[in-house]
Amino acid sequence: MSMFAFLFLVSQVCAVQGARHVLWDATDRIPPSWTQTTRATATDVLTFHVALKHNQAEHIFKTLKQVSDPHSKQYAKYLSPHELKTLFAAPQSVQEQAESFFHDHEAECISSGSSLKCKATAPAVEQIFDTELYHFTRNNMEIVRHTNTLSIPDKLHDSIEFVTGLGSFFNFQSNKGKAHGVVSGDGCGAQGAGCYVLPETIRTLYNVTEALATGSSKTSVGVAEFAGNYNINDADLKTFGVQVASKTTPLLINHRGGAPNDPSQQVSEEAQLDIQYTSGLGDGVQNWVWNQEHWMYALCQDLQNASESTRPSVISMSYAWSESAQCSGTTGADCSSLGVNASMYVARTNQEFAKVGLLGISLLAASGDSGCASKILIVVSCCFRCTNV
Repeated sequence: MSMFAFLFLVSQVCAVQGARHVLWDATDRIPPSWTQTTRATATDVLTFHVALKHNQAEHIFKTLKQVSDPHSKQYAKYLSPHELKTLFAAPQSVQEQAESFFHDHEAECISSGSSLKCKATAPAVEQIFDTELYHFTRNNMEIVRHTNTLSIPDKLHDSIEFVTGLGSFFNFQSNKGKAHGVVSGDGCGAQGAGCYVLPETIRTLYNVTEALATGSSKTSVGVAEFAGNYNINDADLKTFGVQVASKTTPLLINHRGGAPNDPSQQVSEEAQLDIQYTSGLGDGVQNWVWNQEHWMYALCQDLQNASESTRPSVISMSYAWSESAQCSGTTGADCSSLGVNASMYVARTNQEFAKVGLLGISLLAASGDSGCASKILIVVSCCFRCTNV
């Protein structure tokens, strides 16, 4: 064999070995509201979620239907996290290949059978996905995200469906001024500016008696908050409890899950509203706030990995987005960085919602003004296998 032929063969082998599948190209796609600053370093530790490919979707939904049907022998026979992991796992070869790859690249991963939650330093993540990571700032928030392509070796393409957590740029709209006023003889005034809805208003609307309004400490209700928009002022919650004359005075947050509360961030009106009304309506129950760093798929994964004592039994999600807009608007980079379209992201996330339901967790999702098909990006959407209100 000539030297030229040998070098050509070597180059071809190297090309094959180095071939990669691009999940997403973020070049020139950074939202203008975020400012890129310094390169990420080894002190930056990132968390990302990996969806492994499997063919368990039909089995998941069938099992949930049986557990949820009062006429089924399987009714209310919820699964443990271990049973969930075992029953709906990706093929063993898929799990081993993915876990081995990330382990070899210094990432620590927790497996739920069909997904991985991994943690690694910025340099390790850059090597894993052949990308570059930078700090970005917006208002008082700072995050680390990739700026160019995000890719995986071709050999993993048949094992990994998508990866989340490395490209999410959430763009919550600026808070608008609130209308203030009092109810007068003329009613609520222009556009309802003089009327307020309190927990008592809601109880009256739904005929909830005083006896039924008192909850049990054995019951837990949580609100899910997302993407750093979750700082809550505990003093405000206590004041709210006093002003609405709740029996549990002052109102308080009994438990927190997910990411820790960050007092350095601006107080979130959305998050405060959520916990005020779930706690105000559920006098006496254990109140949870679940802060989720990323989007819905990540929420499902973290709930599946949590033990029963470290998660709420009922979760209200007033953050969601139109099904058709999972790859645009507020969640744009999260979905787009996965290398999938909105339909693929919704389909897989719906499977994960169903698995959360199999743990015995009730999910309540606000459906928004226009429902799942809404093209209005400021409304929340609905999810399959969730209760929509």
